[in-house]
Amino acid sequence: MHYKIILNLILILTAGFSLQAQTITIKGKVLDSLQQPLQYANLLAVSVSEVCAVTFAIANQEGNYKS
Repeated sequence: MHYKIILNLILILTAGFSLQAQTITIKGKVLDSLQQPLQYANLLAVSVSEVCAVTFAIANQEGNYKS
């Protein structure tokens, strides 16, 4: 009985650590081929090793984005 409680506590605590390690921040400016800001562009960061979306951002009127 007690080992099940201890095992559950260990699983809950270790799950929290793995979620915190996934934080990523991206920022920059999106420009077109004429070096003009690209308004409201959608950006998506994808993990190559896991092939899944990590984070996303949307550029503002000046082409700047931060996630």
